[in-house]
Amino acid sequence: MEQNEKQSLKNKILEELKYADDFVIEDAELLKKLSIKYEKVADRLIEIVAKDAVRENLKILFEYEEHYLNLLKDHKEEIKFASALQEDLRKERAKFFAETLKEVSNTLQETKLDAKVTSSWIVDLVKSYTKSLDLSSDMAKEETLDIIGNIKQKAKETVNDENVN
Repeated sequence: MEQNEKQSLKNKILEELKYADDFVIEDAELLKKLSIKYEKVADRLIEIVAKDAVRENLKILFEYEEHYLNLLKDHKEEIKFASALQEDLRKERAKFFAETLKEVSNTLQETKLDAKVTSSWIVDLVKSYTKSLDLSSDMAKEETLDIIGNIKQKAKETVNDENVN
């Protein structure tokens, strides 16, 4: 609750409390004491209203987070699969450039082929293999994005359902 809202609410409460007196108070000291008490009552009422609003917002946030966590638990296997797929692709790419390419290069050098031919084959192999890995990576990304999209959609549906109710 913003400060100006609190002050406006406090003013309304004070007006209601002051008009609640059915008699005219002539004693200035008593009137001052009552005004102070009215202010304290108004402040306490505002505090209670503000706490209730915060509690309600926290409750809604907690329910949303709990539902989102349940969605993640429900899709745990798909998430693991997408993660494992991406990890496997990274490992395969690293292995190709760290080991396989060296082995192919060494084998071609041992065959005593022309250096231009060897170089051309290696360049073609790298292009072909990189293209294949990129396609596999794109497919893995699409699968991952689909999973994330499904989770987000279910989370939005729940939020919309909560807002309707």
